[in-house]
Amino acid sequence: MSDTLVAFVQNGSIPESRIDDMATRIIAPYYLIGQYQDYPTVDLDRDTMENNYIINREAGRAGTILLKNVNNILPLNSSVNTNIYIYGQAASQTNYGLEQISWNANCGGALYQGGGSGFVRPVYAIDPLTALMQKGRDDRL
Repeated sequence: MSDTLVAFVQNGSIPESRIDDMATRIIAPYYLIGQYQDYPTVDLDRDTMENNYIINREAGRAGTILLKNVNNILPLNSSVNTNIYIYGQAASQTNYGLEQISWNANCGGALYQGGGSGFVRPVYAIDPLTALMQKGRDDRL
């Protein structure tokens, strides 16, 4: 696309002032909210993850809906609820694990995030089926 803009400026279809205006509109908010101030120093050994995994796990847990809470069955009690049925393709891992190539790949399985330009491969993920199986093993069911 940049080659196209250069060609349009060179042939006079778009004035260079318009390109300057576009660049100004992109960079102005950066200065308006002061993103250039108090920026951390470059430190390749800095732990930028810290304990974010705890926050991520809690946000994921809070946002997960497994089923409708009919007859107040939730939270599950493994000493009483010994038979749990899991339905649907989204209950287990994708066919490609965490190596799926994009958010909308025909992978099947649980989706761990939304899609689009913000898609990233998760570092780790626990699908609902695996989580319930682990709980059963932990409770020795």
